[in-house]
Amino acid sequence: MDALNRVLLQIFAFKQVSEMTEQCSPAPKSLTLQATVTEGVASEMDPVEFTLRKRLPRKLPKRRNDVYVNMKTDFRAQLARCQKLLDSGGQREICVHGLGLAINRAINIALQLQACSQGALQLAANTSTVELVDDLEPEDDEAGLGGAEPVTRTRNNSAIHIKVFYPDPQ
Repeated sequence: MDALNRVLLQIFAFKQVSEMTEQCSPAPKSLTLQATVTEGVASEMDPVEFTLRKRLPRKLPKRRNDVYVNMKTDFRAQLARCQKLLDSGGQREICVHGLGLAINRAINIALQLQACSQGALQLAANTSTVELVDDLEPEDDEAGLGGAEPVTRTRNNSAIHIKVFYPDPQ
């Protein structure tokens, strides 16, 4: 079972890396988009500039043993936090969560934890799709588009949840 989980994690990591190489650079925090507004006063102007505001993803209920991996925090710090949770004696399992670009990092953390434990830890990976919400806010300019309202857009993003645990002694 352990070998199967390792192979699945490596296949998933390879897929994520190949998808990331298609993108030249990460998406900026704020993008300017061109959209067409067809309601009210704004229908006179075809292109209206909107600013993309990405809302934070909805997180699962936070438990003591949940670790949400991101790309901003140092890898070694995240790995040390996971190791500390497992070594403290109070936690026999932790759940490492990764979303989007952080999926590869979450997999690497889980595999590093398993390698450092000389195989004492086992992994169980689950994947999911998370629905994210973006706000498209019209730019305020001197054209007087006071009637334009913000538009919301939903998109899907991949997520992984890896359970890192000590197996029960038999």
